[in-house]
Amino acid sequence: MSRSIKSYKTLHCKLDKATADKLDEYVEKTKMSKTATVEKALELLFERDFKSKE
Repeated sequence: MSRSIKSYKTLHCKLDKATADKLDEYVEKTKMSKTATVEKALELLFERDFKSKE
């Protein structure tokens, strides 16, 4: 069964070296892609911040 294709937008950003190093460690440990890791982190951030304002 093939995966459905998601619509997407490209994000380019600079990260502090310490943060980028932590991201590299995390993706190595979890075997997740950087894209999936950043998407997950942003979703958790949005859930936390938007829930607290309701």
